[in-house]
Amino acid sequence: MTIQTNREASKWTDKARILVAGLLVAAMVVAASTTAPERAGASTTFVVNGIGEAKDASTTSAACDTDPSTTGKQCTLRAAIEEANDTSGADTINFAIGGTASVKTILPDSELPEITDPVTIDGYSQRGA
Repeated sequence: MTIQTNREASKWTDKARILVAGLLVAAMVVAASTTAPERAGASTTFVVNGIGEAKDASTTSAACDTDPSTTGKQCTLRAAIEEANDTSGADTINFAIGGTASVKTILPDSELPEITDPVTIDGYSQRGA
């Protein structure tokens, strides 16, 4: 799984994409664990299952879902970060993006939200990572 913010980066090899994704996840984990104090409360796991960039429909629900009117939860990385920031405790963001492509790429058109609460973003939870 890769996360890119620059469309020119699509020329990278798959190995470079995986390396960058791993480094990004490691940096986010370090940033979250060193800059945000942990609040008391239960931890929550959010599962990103889409490559879009829609915001969460309601951060008060403690459930990552960009479109509650559609059956099942639609969770983007943006929505998962929003929920993790709003949910007390150290949370986890996992990935289960479907499709036939061996490499899953998230290309946000705008900056993702700042991580303000402890969260582990586990790119290796994506099948095939």
